[in-house]
Amino acid sequence: MNMQLCIPIKKIKDFTAAQKLADLTEIWFDEISGLSVTQLLKLKLQKLKPILYKVTTSKNLELILKSKLIDFIDFDISTNDKVIRDFKLQHPGIKLIISSHNFKSTPELPILKKLAAKILQKKADIIKIATQSNSFKDSLKILKLLNDLTQDGHPAICLAMSKEGEFTRIAGQFLGNYLMYAPLNMADSTAPGQIPAKILKKLIFQNVT
Repeated sequence: MNMQLCIPIKKIKDFTAAQKLADLTEIWFDEISGLSVTQLLKLKLQKLKPILYKVTTSKNLELILKSKLIDFIDFDISTNDKVIRDFKLQHPGIKLIISSHNFKSTPELPILKKLAAKILQKKADIIKIATQSNSFKDSLKILKLLNDLTQDGHPAICLAMSKEGEFTRIAGQFLGNYLMYAPLNMADSTAPGQIPAKILKKLIFQNVT
């Protein structure tokens, strides 16, 4: 079993701890006020593991790309197609995640599969679909989607948000989730149902390495 643990952070002060514990660090650069070239250079010197840039406003996009700091980037499915095309042409070495988040419900499986197909049409390297789980059945739909995508050879991240969907953040590991998201602490959670990194490691491996 090869767990790819991703710790999302919104504060630069958490970078070192996240890098030590995770396989990959997701940084919400657009949520960091006053981001500077000096800060990015410092991160580059401290970097031990790959970095994922979660794009929320694109205000720092040019600055981040010029820094040559990141290995992955996550664009929302609503991002302008030209922005994604230009990115793919100019930065072929950076893995592209295109994500869809539904904070209200989990659609039926055929609709979820159409959504995944739409993401693939945008030339994503990795599909990410997260939905609000309002029942056990919703969570099972997400796991079925993940299983079908990985069986078809498509790298994917499929998660059900909320308390009801919490178990998908454990079971997804065994069905091929490309990344497993877990915050340093509950207070640093970036989505409903996330399990803190050390606890997730214990649940999956029964020990913390």
